[in-house]
Amino acid sequence: MTTDFSSIINDFVETEKQELEKLKPIANKIGCFKSVTISSSSTLELSKFKIKNVLYFLTLDPSESLTASTISKNISKEKADESSSLKLPQVNPIEFSSTERVIYVGKSKNLFSNRLKAHLGEASEKTYALHLNRWKKIVGKEVELILHYASIDKITDKQLELLETALHYKLKPILGRSGH
Repeated sequence: MTTDFSSIINDFVETEKQELEKLKPIANKIGCFKSVTISSSSTLELSKFKIKNVLYFLTLDPSESLTASTISKNISKEKADESSSLKLPQVNPIEFSSTERVIYVGKSKNLFSNRLKAHLGEASEKTYALHLNRWKKIVGKEVELILHYASIDKITDKQLELLETALHYKLKPILGRSGH
């Protein structure tokens, strides 16, 4: 049996193109993201976020003086600490980041409030998340962030993942991996 790799890739690309075409009307319906300011030490009224199929990203507040370099260096140091069991997101190369303001891009298929709990640090250390309640120790100060989010009706898991990948590609966050 011979395998024509070129044919496999061409079929895959064609299938992905069709799936991506289906995203255009969904993206047009999303409109603007809602935004809320949070800090690494604040509590959030999570009942407002009991929504599903959410695409979101976190940016540094415009008044925030923290730099991408400081975040990258300190998160990398924490991840390398063998005594720490804290699961933090991947640190992207600084040259990858087109802006120093976007911290993280994500999606939540299930209740968004549960994912926010993890990012705020109200989940197990073994859950990959930002664990913002630890940032004062990790980066040396309280951090002011803006959470941008949109809930999307009638979307498949694959489509939500593709939208997250597109947002990650465009925003180039300091932390987190694209698509999973």
